[in-house]
Amino acid sequence: MALQDSAQTFYELTQAKARYCHALDTHSWGALAELMTSDVVFDGGYRAHCIRSVFGRDRTIDTLRRSLDESRSVHQAHTPLIDVNGDAARVVWTVYDRIVWDDGHSESRFGHCREHWVRSQGTQGKWNLTALRHIRQITDADDPAPMTFYEVVRRATGEIGEFGMCTVRPTTNR
Repeated sequence: MALQDSAQTFYELTQAKARYCHALDTHSWGALAELMTSDVVFDGGYRAHCIRSVFGRDRTIDTLRRSLDESRSVHQAHTPLIDVNGDAARVVWTVYDRIVWDDGHSESRFGHCREHWVRSQGTQGKWNLTALRHIRQITDADDPAPMTFYEVVRRATGEIGEFGMCTVRPTTNR
């Protein structure tokens, strides 16, 4: 790849990630959906809590909306490691996000985000996210009252039920 093509691809991918972060923070779900393929795979980094990956654009947007609708957030991505192979790219970002929910609960999360992007055929510079996996290395939570495991799952999925190997039930000891 020529240097000019490499610089253009770097620019396009960093702009796509900037649009992704901006859409999350402004709750612009339509703009966020436009950045994803219909079969996107989203892993929010909560495997330790038995929440499985989300498959598909509609389910991913719904999960993100449920998690962030009642919040203010700032998502930042820095120092990308970009590996391009034709119209496909693998990118690793250093990430930080700060989320404050309306109920007073807040989190600051530090880590990395591994992504796969594809360039749309016939659209110069249009990159779409096909897979995203968060790797949380540090999470600082400020809770007015500690959340139970059930509340974490409910906030992330809006569901009660079976998640991986875990059965989620409401707790009564608060």
